[in-house]
Parts: sequence; C-alpha cells; structure tokens
Amino acid sequence: MSISDVELEAQFSRGRPVTRVAAESPSVPARWRTVAVGSTPGERVAAALALWQTGVAEVMPGFWAVLQESLTDVWVGERAGEPVLVYAVEYVDRAGLDADDPGVRVPAVWVGAPPTPELQPAEPELWSAAPAAVIDFYRGVHGAFTAPDERSFGLPAVAGLGTLAAALEYDADEGDWEGAPPADRLLVITETYSGVRLCISPDLPTATGVAVYRYDEPDEPKPFAELLDHNLMVRFEVE
Repeated sequence: MSISDVELEAQFSRGRPVTRVAAESPSVPARWRTVAVGSTPGERVAAALALWQTGVAEVMPGFWAVLQESLTDVWVGERAGEPVLVYAVEYVDRAGLDADDPGVRVPAVWVGAPPTPELQPAEPELWSAAPAAVIDFYRGVHGAFTAPDERSFGLPAVAGLGTLAAALEYDADEGDWEGAPPADRLLVITETYSGVRLCISPDLPTATGVAVYRYDEPDEPKPFAELLDHNLMVRFEVE
C-alpha cells in the first residue's frame, strides 16, 4: 500500500505547502542526491534511512523502529524556496487487537530540513540542557524534523525555539511552580496539536525534560528520549 495524493494533501493542511523536486534539479542538496535519484519508493526509503546516524536510537528509539518498518516513501521537496525531505509513513496500529485483526491504518508525514552543523539557538543558556544525541541529530541528520506545521511531533528548528513563558504569554510573576523550573526557565522543544509541550531546562536533571499540558503545572521530569518518543508516537493518534 501507499499514501494517496489526497491523503498527502490532507497532511499538509497544517503548514506551508511543499512541492516535489525533480531528481536533476540543482536545488537538491548533494547529501540527498541518493534519495532523489531512487527509482522506487524502496530505494528512496533505504537511501534516506542511511543518512540517519546510529545514535538516533538514543533520541527516538521507538519511532526509529516505526520508520524502519512503516516508512513507505521519501522524496525531496521544496518549501518556500528551501529543500526538505518528506517522509511518508503508513503506520498500522494493532494495540489491543487480536493477532488476526488487520489493525487501524494511519498515514502520517514528517518533513526534515537540511542538517545544521552550526546551531544558533535563540536561548543559548536554556539550550545548554539539550542532550548530546539531540544536538548530534540537528547537526548530522536534520536541522528540523516535524509534522508539516513545523513545530509539532518532532524537533523544530533550534533558532525558533522559545521559552514556555513566551508560548503562554506569561508575565514574569506567572508560571512559577513549586518543585519545577519557572516558565521562563523552560525551553519548549516540541508540542502536540492538543497543547502538550515538551520542555528542557538546565535546572532539571541531566538529559531529562518535562511535559506541560496547556496552562497546567509541569509533570514530573522524565528521560528526554522517552518524552520525545512519546511525542512522536502520539502523532498516530490524532487527525
């Protein structure tokens, strides 16, 4: 099976449009050439996954396994004049079902930007809490990897990351919770459509983060990779 054009169009209802780029186009980055020239979806998938570093399992282990099993196609596109890689995933959810049940088919798309060897975060002090494997992902795999809205279910561009206080439009005396860093000390890494934000902070234990639902107080800290994995996998549970 594969994701239809209609389903692809629906995926891009949130975010800027992406147009497919011909393999011979000069706008195709050199490191993506092997993806662009692939003559079949299988060849393009293999070429794209080969670009991912082995350490990616430390960043999103569960989602990495889904990509290896359920990624149906990858192609080079262009968004607002910039190259991107479009990942089309056809996930089948069999949770809680009998072995002979075919499961629920869920199409989903992620868009990856070229890697960013020189990261320029807007909040350098807060960005210092980012796990090393995440930094390696930005520098070596994708400078952004999210749903088409460019901020959810993945890792948005570092330059656009801001504090939870800014996201919630909090004043300085708001968002100061007992036992958790204040809102202006939490850097929002990613979010979900429903308003769950994944945050890091140098005030939290190393390689951990907190999930914050809308205006609620932050949850207890958990390993960042666990939280990011959950954020990515939730994409298969929403429209």
